[in-house]
Amino acid sequence: MERTIEQIDLELTNLRLQVAEEKKLKNTIKELSRQILQRQSAVMTCKSDFLTEQADVDALENLSFTSFFAAIHGNKEERLEKERREALTAKAFYDAACFDLEDLKRRLECANVRIAELVGSKNKLSELLVEKTKLMFAMAGGSAESLLELEDAISACIAQQKELSEAIEAGEHAISALQTMIATLESAAGMGMWDMIGGGMFTTMLKHEKLDEVRGHADTVRRAMSYFQTELSDVSFLEIPDLQLSEFTVFADYFCDNIFVDMFVQNQINATQDNANKTLEGIEELVEELSAQLEESKMDQQDLEEEREELLAE
Repeated sequence: MERTIEQIDLELTNLRLQVAEEKKLKNTIKELSRQILQRQSAVMTCKSDFLTEQADVDALENLSFTSFFAAIHGNKEERLEKERREALTAKAFYDAACFDLEDLKRRLECANVRIAELVGSKNKLSELLVEKTKLMFAMAGGSAESLLELEDAISACIAQQKELSEAIEAGEHAISALQTMIATLESAAGMGMWDMIGGGMFTTMLKHEKLDEVRGHADTVRRAMSYFQTELSDVSFLEIPDLQLSEFTVFADYFCDNIFVDMFVQNQINATQDNANKTLEGIEELVEELSAQLEESKMDQQDLEEEREELLAE
């Protein structure tokens, strides 16, 4: 039994979505592979930095010429504290890079599994379009070709809108994650000021709690920005602005609580606040641009649908 146009259109809609998803997944795989290469390089660099810093700590902790020389000059403990902080900072950056790399690999594996499930969708779509073309020419004669072209253009608009909507959603998630981190940074900065002027142990404890929260938010922000860049690659050649996270986002002021450490951490908080605000502003501009493209695509679709209705009325 020959199928109706409505039945064919329903199946075409599903197949077009599958073909669009397959195309998007190919872009996603390409973008994730690019990010993985970057993360692999970062992992190697961070690991090398950590091993170098740890070697400096070991040299001071063990009986060596460096340790002996530092002890003679009376600055061994000061240098040891500095080297430990730098080693732990390097280790934390290494751990963060490894975490990001594993997350990217997991996403790449999921994308590869899904794209394997969509194999053959493009061929099925082509076959169904041939079937619809024959039916349309039988029903609409000379207008069939124009109607098919309009429907293809409308379908392209719908696919574009889906990709833009997904990119906007990812961008809004990145904005939300950044806003949460910035709010916590502001709170940590306030606690830090009180801590420097003698706020007491309770203020110090609250500051440490806020810094721990910021570190967790930093992980969320990195993942959200990675997702946004992946979605953005489907619809634009634009790059999201880079977020420079200061040292305090990966280590705590654990050695001692003194004015010098407090001032260092406060400077790191302020620097990260500035960077986060600039990044937030850049991402908001990107989302606004994507939203404008989405509205333009909707208007194009409306014009095409009106043209189709006019042709059908004739």
